[in-house]
Amino acid sequence: MARTKAFDSEAVLEEAMRAFWSAGYAGASVQDLEAATGLGRGSLYNTFGDKDALMLAVLERYRLRSAPQVAEALALADPVEAIDRFLRIHLDRMADPDNPPGCLMAATLLECAGRGDAIERKAVDHLHASERALYEMFSRAQKAGRLSTAQDPRALARFYIGVTRGMALVHRATQDLTMVQDIARVALDALRIPPAESGRSRHKSR
Repeated sequence: MARTKAFDSEAVLEEAMRAFWSAGYAGASVQDLEAATGLGRGSLYNTFGDKDALMLAVLERYRLRSAPQVAEALALADPVEAIDRFLRIHLDRMADPDNPPGCLMAATLLECAGRGDAIERKAVDHLHASERALYEMFSRAQKAGRLSTAQDPRALARFYIGVTRGMALVHRATQDLTMVQDIARVALDALRIPPAESGRSRHKSR
């Protein structure tokens, strides 16, 4: 009969996630991971594989934490309301005192850029998936007449990806929630102000 594990693998992943989130991939040593999870190297690696495999499992767990809320936010018909909710998800995560500062995915993207390994690909894939979800939301809003046709849905999606990643890095560096709140507020206001179309409209009417 196979012996069952004497630990909760989900709880272990949660603690490993916090260790990587706090120290970064390179900064979290095997000893740090052992201390965070309460497991020895053998138990960790027998269950999850090597450090890279553990990091990949952690990134997936991190992604899944907010995926339902993000999907719900971007399903809203009003793009301003959708982005307001989208930004709020990021702000709420940073405001939670139980979380390390910043964003694990954004920090990993920065730290592991250029490595060409599975960890970098995981972070980049998440970036592109977020961009696609935002682009689809803006495109639906434009087709429904809720977004100016002068706006570029792809550029808007990339802008808000940049905003959220910038918020995460600023928060990680400063731990100043007011700064990231101001960034989010101005970014949302930018969507509320449509580009001037009056000149083009008058030209077409002549």
